Amino acid sequence: MAVGAVAGRPITLNATGAVAALLGELGIPTRVMRGFAVISRAAGLVAHMVEEQQSPSGRLIRDTVEPAIPCVGKGAA
Repeated sequence: MAVGAVAGRPITLNATGAVAALLGELGIPTRVMRGFAVISRAAGLVAHMVEEQQSPSGRLIRDTVEPAIPCVGKGAA
């Protein structure tokens, strides 16, 4: 990729980077691109909230993992 050639090493783009590249090709101003990233992240957050409401797993994961990991540092018991 051109980005890797400029950087001098391989650069892996995440979904946000791929969307930015596409928006750049479409001529969308860079100052507007961040808004698209925020919109996509918000949509993902809403989807995650719906998933948790339909099939709760967060509390189960916390209750399973928390006792297995010792607390260290400030505030440790």
